[in-house]
Amino acid sequence: MRFWPFGGDKDEGGVEFASRVVTARAVDEAIVRAKITVTFEKAVARERADEIADGAAAALRELFETAKRGGDLLETEEGLGINVLESLDGKGVRGVEVVALHLVGDAAQPPPTRQKLSSHPPPTGHRRMSSSQMLAVRDSRLIPEGASPEVAADAIVPLLRDAGTRALIGLLRGYDLTVVRHVELDPRQSGDFGELVPQSTAAPGRFAEDRAEELSRWESKLGPERMQALETEADTVSCFFLHKNLTGSGVDPKTALTILERSAAGAFEGGQPLAGLPRYLQGAQESAFELASRALSILEADPKRAEGLRAAIVPTLQSLQDDFAFVAQQIMLGGKRS
Repeated sequence: MRFWPFGGDKDEGGVEFASRVVTARAVDEAIVRAKITVTFEKAVARERADEIADGAAAALRELFETAKRGGDLLETEEGLGINVLESLDGKGVRGVEVVALHLVGDAAQPPPTRQKLSSHPPPTGHRRMSSSQMLAVRDSRLIPEGASPEVAADAIVPLLRDAGTRALIGLLRGYDLTVVRHVELDPRQSGDFGELVPQSTAAPGRFAEDRAEELSRWESKLGPERMQALETEADTVSCFFLHKNLTGSGVDPKTALTILERSAAGAFEGGQPLAGLPRYLQGAQESAFELASRALSILEADPKRAEGLRAAIVPTLQSLQDDFAFVAQQIMLGGKRS
């Protein structure tokens, strides 16, 4: 049975890929974080997919923990993926993708040297997956070194636009699960929903087009006004994560504001996402619960479902956090410090 009735995902026969976010400390105590996605040769049962994905995450974590310097791991995503893939030999894995690798917190400093963990080419059948996270690592730099705030903002626009779409789809699918289907979720089970939002196969900035059929079905069910309100809220929380990472990473405040305003104007129409930003900046509730509560209010659904919806959307919001942490790191390394 199709689990997501409004989507176009082919999940009847099992799971075709699984993802995890891995965080670990290198020998020098630098905190390293990245997202790893395992693609299977053919669809497998979800339990089997989880088992293999957990093994891949453990292998990547070990590579992080044995690195002498966390900074030396930057820009080694392809080599890391190859190393993890080799550890999964014989398990029906077609490819392993490591994306959005970055240092967390004060450790985000440019390393003196960067070396690949593996110099041999990817094995036959290794396919680089296209996703919104891939935008952050498609080239050696997302933000050109020494770029002006305006150039940096323009480079971020596709990522920010896709982030809004990811947040929207996460909300809709979480609503389907927790409200429409009345599934009771344990808030501690957030890690089970890493695949709630599918990876994009479209060009950067066009994830909404990739999911047009699903979004159209939701609009027919919910109505255009509610759908627009949910879209605005999803865009707002995406702007929040961009702002949070820019200001929290040491980017000059004026530069951060310029980048936020210009990128939001390029990604979203009407300026409404920025108008709603204070709710997340000044709100007493953490961002996932605030978003869940707002969505349920828009949909006139039972507010008691907020905790369950929050649990469903946390992994999606974590992926936004990871992407924009990478963006902030690139800007900071480019010299835009406070």
